[in-house]
Amino acid sequence: MDEWKSTKKTIELTNEQWNTLTCYILMTTKHRKEEKEAWQKLSEEKDENGQPRFKNAQSNVDFYEKLETELETIRNIIDGRLGG
Repeated sequence: MDEWKSTKKTIELTNEQWNTLTCYILMTTKHRKEEKEAWQKLSEEKDENGQPRFKNAQSNVDFYEKLETELETIRNIIDGRLGG
């Protein structure tokens, strides 16, 4: 599975497609940040026994952190190759 994840793919985008993808990544940054912050707050909530109230909240925080890193990497790749 790790080999599949790291296998590189070559794609072709028109300038318009590249622009649309870049714009979408940039325009949704605030939404992703707010989602991560909301899950971070929920991950800190404890029940009456001191256990996390929302057991999957931290994994959602981790997901958004990884997603943001991946999207920034993708944006830099396409900007470097197509936007240059």
